[in-house]
Amino acid sequence: MTKEAIMICLIRAELCGGTVSEEVKNALSEPMCKALFELSVKHDMAHIVAQTLDKLNVLGDDATSQNFRKAAKIALYRYIQQNSVFISACKTLEAKKIPFIPLKGALLRKFYPEPWMRTSCDIDILVKEADLPRAVKALEQSLSYKTQTRGAHDVSLSTPENVHLELHFSTIEDGRVRRAEQVLCHYWENAEPISEGAYEHKVSDEMFYFYHIAHMAKHIQEGGCGVRPFLDIWILNHRLDANKLKRNALLEEGGLLQFASASEALSEAWFGIGQTDSLLGYYEQFVFEGGKFGTLENQVALKRVKAGGQLRYIFSRIFQPYGTLKLYYPALKKHKWLMPYYQLVRWCRLLFKGTFLRAMREVKTGAGVSEKTLSSAEDLLDELGL
Repeated sequence: MTKEAIMICLIRAELCGGTVSEEVKNALSEPMCKALFELSVKHDMAHIVAQTLDKLNVLGDDATSQNFRKAAKIALYRYIQQNSVFISACKTLEAKKIPFIPLKGALLRKFYPEPWMRTSCDIDILVKEADLPRAVKALEQSLSYKTQTRGAHDVSLSTPENVHLELHFSTIEDGRVRRAEQVLCHYWENAEPISEGAYEHKVSDEMFYFYHIAHMAKHIQEGGCGVRPFLDIWILNHRLDANKLKRNALLEEGGLLQFASASEALSEAWFGIGQTDSLLGYYEQFVFEGGKFGTLENQVALKRVKAGGQLRYIFSRIFQPYGTLKLYYPALKKHKWLMPYYQLVRWCRLLFKGTFLRAMREVKTGAGVSEKTLSSAEDLLDELGL
């Protein structure tokens, strides 16, 4: 068995009610456990794998076993720290009467067997764009947060303990995912207070599911998203009472039904009772190779395919389209004629904020991508409807 198949089996046994076969148990040699640790760290799943290995009495006193135990302790510590920050941030926004919606892991983890098992890099909270300055000021003054950067859809803050919080003012991310923007722009319209008089809001199940799929699709187009979003899909499909017709109608409206169907099928093949066909086999390989953060080669190959060739890709890297540029520079929404000025502003930012070398590395990587990789990327995008 491959290390990938064993990792999925161990995750399934811990979180989805599966069993560990004798074949898997017999494959858990010391070298395999070392390979499993490296792979599961790449996907931020080492803490889950550690739980299953511990129950199987596989972990001993060797270095790999110690690393697995440490990964589980770190995941628990991260959860305790992040949850404390999340609770205090929510209380502050409530006190300042600022409407907000928790996003992503903050909501998903409640459906896992233990909340600490659903790890996340940061805390994500959505506020209305008009309330953003007030929300940032409240977190800075009440909780001593420090503002790091402002992106196209969020403001990055950190606590004195260096816990990262992303204060989103939009659920639309860089306009990369087909027609998703026309659905996500109505996110607040689908929200309601969690109770009478509360400023914390929640959205409908179908809108929450759509956002998860759209965010996942964005990461796939950036080179990979890792195993965790597929586990989230399984959790959302097996532990929530959902209206599949409403979910699919929204996904169809946003042009993501084909992508969602393929991702659900792969999720079921891994964590349920589905099977992997030829398409899912390549999708599976793409996800395993990319890990949690994807690979530069995968990202550039997909961008080249979407751009229509290397020259068009380079042109797209130099000149950002209006739809993307306006997210970074909101003044363009009212003054489109300022496009040339903000293209220049963007070039200056690339040159003087350390991202020029990264952009050049992308272009260089794009020139070296093989035709086989490009063909595979094109097939993948086509089959996923992206």
